[in-house]
Amino acid sequence: MVLVLDLSKILHLTIIHMRGLDHSSTGEKMPPKVNRKCVRYQVDWEVKTFNGQPVAETSLFDLSATGAKIEGTKPLAPRNHVEFTYVRPGDDRERSHTGIIMWMRPLIHKPGRYQMGVKFYEFDWSLDQELRQVAKF
Repeated sequence: MVLVLDLSKILHLTIIHMRGLDHSSTGEKMPPKVNRKCVRYQVDWEVKTFNGQPVAETSLFDLSATGAKIEGTKPLAPRNHVEFTYVRPGDDRERSHTGIIMWMRPLIHKPGRYQMGVKFYEFDWSLDQELRQVAKF
């Protein structure tokens, strides 16, 4: 059996995806491209508190100067204020950020666990610089 790929169709699909036009016979559209203001850094750091209350089994999974993705057992609904603290591995300082929950979704493959997106009230560009330095190594 010989498989022949028509690269012109692949290029066409890529162009359609970039323009956000229909990409299937059902008329579905590709999800819109998300433009980020800054780099997101993949981390796996333990979150210590939510709104002053200790939390267990909660982790910070990605972090930027403008927000974070958190996974844990306590779901916080969108549009709620949150302040959370964490300690970076190898650093004794407890750090905190405040922001608003932008989205929350249950993890189907991990019952009882949720992911939440947090947008910080104040962007932390010094954090971005620190993470940029660590990412170089």
